Amino acid sequence: MEQAAGIKPAVLLVDDREESLLALEAILGSLGVELVKATSGQEALKHLLEREFAVVLLDARMPGMDGFETARVMRGRERSRHIPIIFVTGFDPSSEHLARAYSSGAVDFIFKPIVPEILRSKVSVFVELMKKTELVRLQVEELKRAEERFRAVAETANDAIVSGDSAGNIIHFNKAAERIFGYAPSEVLGKPLTLLMPGRFHDGHREGLRRFLATGAGRIVGKTLELSGLRKDGSEFPTELSLAAWKAGNQYFFTAMLRDISDRKRAEQEREAMNAQLLQGQKLQAIGQLAAGIAHEINNPTGYILSNLGTVSEYFAELTRFIRTVEEGLPGVRAASEAAALLEKLRALKEAIDLDVLLKDLPAALLDCRHGAEKIRDIVKSLREFSHPDRDRPVPADLNEMVESAIRLCWNELKYKVELKKDLGELPPVVCHPQQMEQVFVNLLVNAGQAIPDKGQIAVSTRRKGDEAQVRIRDTGCGIPPENLNRLFEPFFTTKPVGKGTGLGLYLVRKIVKGHGGEVDVRSEAGAGTEFTVRLPLRGAL
Repeated sequence: MEQAAGIKPAVLLVDDREESLLALEAILGSLGVELVKATSGQEALKHLLEREFAVVLLDARMPGMDGFETARVMRGRERSRHIPIIFVTGFDPSSEHLARAYSSGAVDFIFKPIVPEILRSKVSVFVELMKKTELVRLQVEELKRAEERFRAVAETANDAIVSGDSAGNIIHFNKAAERIFGYAPSEVLGKPLTLLMPGRFHDGHREGLRRFLATGAGRIVGKTLELSGLRKDGSEFPTELSLAAWKAGNQYFFTAMLRDISDRKRAEQEREAMNAQLLQGQKLQAIGQLAAGIAHEINNPTGYILSNLGTVSEYFAELTRFIRTVEEGLPGVRAASEAAALLEKLRALKEAIDLDVLLKDLPAALLDCRHGAEKIRDIVKSLREFSHPDRDRPVPADLNEMVESAIRLCWNELKYKVELKKDLGELPPVVCHPQQMEQVFVNLLVNAGQAIPDKGQIAVSTRRKGDEAQVRIRDTGCGIPPENLNRLFEPFFTTKPVGKGTGLGLYLVRKIVKGHGGEVDVRSEAGAGTEFTVRLPLRGAL
């Protein structure tokens, strides 16, 4: 995370009026980003040829090349087509202007006068997305370097060679053994092999030697395994042992090749730590990519909750008015005429406030509020569970709920161009890391959506097949060329433009699934779509 502190995204401000640029600069100055200004569409396009930006704030109404034309040119260029555009304008918020802006490639629209908090909030989403994307790229490079160090250590290691006789005494001790164990040959020759082992292995060694001499068979002879060695100074170290038995005359001898794997273990731990960071980084990148959509999905129910609460407030005011009229009128009723007058007054008030409609609408409005709040709760719960690091140990979990949660997170990315078909069958609990498996489904759903250029279908189904749980995600997108199928799960392989994909999404999908003892299958036909099948064991996998 220290690397993220050095990442400073840039934001491009485009407006033909200097005072507007100064206002934007003042509002966004606290975000800690580099603000680049342009006073025309042509100047903005020049900046976009020279560098990357987290987001472009574009004035729609400019002389010459206006904001809409500038946006269309941006979307036509490979380098800038994926940079988010937010239109900032004084146009009235009509559907015509909105449609024109979004058809030009905008992701959002802000109307003047600008509310600083809203502008900062929207810009900060894309700034954080760029930071997380850059952080993942840096982590990928660091992982590559860690793997290169790991290979170098493994390939240049010098092995110790130690031989012993049938009595279990050392008869040969090479130079590498001297260096690794810290003994001179004169200190170990003729001594028991147990001199080089921690005490907890002594009894097992003696029993294994006795068994081999009696039967000619041993559990570790001819195999390679990891054990602990004991140095002269009493320190233990991890070692990789390959043991061979050979016979001269009537006597058995044993030769062990030992490799000090301390550096390899450290490198493995470093790599595992990097993998964990990479997994979490990719998860955070996915959240960043989905953030705007998730915010939109929360804003919709928030909008009608607020609207309904306003209506409920008005209804309660009318009910209060009716009740107070009753309370104020009852004490004065002492005769039939007074009662009739009060009833007439209440009848007129009932008609004025439309009491029957009010009493009918009030429960419905409150129910709508409840449904909206539950939708927000479900989205926030899915986001919280997805972003939280997994437990160390796998737990039984509902695979269908993981699929539903992944769909909730991705829905705003899919709903405008995808018809989603779900067919979730009954499944027993699957022992797994739930957040990891949810990340698998998010990655596959996002890939499926990206494979559909305009309109299409995504079908998600779950089934139990024997001792397996299967999840299928099929799209009607562009498909995968045959020459790319064999490389699809390679780390760092991507068909996306440079800087727009890490090549780790599907690599992590297979890595996670294989870590659960499962498999990922893919079938695809160029131009006809792709189907991924995740197969997980229902027992004994982890």
